[in-house]
Amino acid sequence: MYLVKLIIIIFASTADSFIIGFNYGLKKIRINNISNLYIALVTCIGTFLSMQFGRLINSFLSTHQSDMIGGAVLIGLAVYMLKSTFFPQKGKIQDLTENPAIVDTDHSSVIELRESLVIGILLCINNIGMGVGAGITGMPSFLTSFLCAVASFIFIRGGSVLGNLIHTGKISKYLEVISALLVLCLGILGFCS
Repeated sequence: MYLVKLIIIIFASTADSFIIGFNYGLKKIRINNISNLYIALVTCIGTFLSMQFGRLINSFLSTHQSDMIGGAVLIGLAVYMLKSTFFPQKGKIQDLTENPAIVDTDHSSVIELRESLVIGILLCINNIGMGVGAGITGMPSFLTSFLCAVASFIFIRGGSVLGNLIHTGKISKYLEVISALLVLCLGILGFCS
């Protein structure tokens, strides 16, 4: 059960990394390895801090209460993710995903270190709910954060390569739905444990 939860958290919290890599690849804007590593590092720190906050909340609760509250947070997050997918409202993450020129301020078609900080921070903000929910349910902060950083790096790179090969953005919509459904499953598992 623990391994299943860990895999779901890692996939769901880094799906946005794949979507960003994919859409940037579609628009032929390259995220080089140094910038990608920087994004992964910022995401790792954000995930760790939000999980630590969740663990702090966990310390005041019984195991059963932690599972229930963590599950409720994750279910709420999943519902929000599904709503955002099917009824999108313009926001920073969506703007940055759909219009990479917002980040590529020098129009070099390469995301440099300074520009990658914006992506890292926005992915971090997007990850806070997941981190808090995972922390409340008692998932290990160091391991989860590190694996999320590794997955973020791989997903951005893989998404970028795939985006260069495919000429339609529809795949990102499906990935958003899958990610939300995985978070929903994770929340339900919190109630069952």
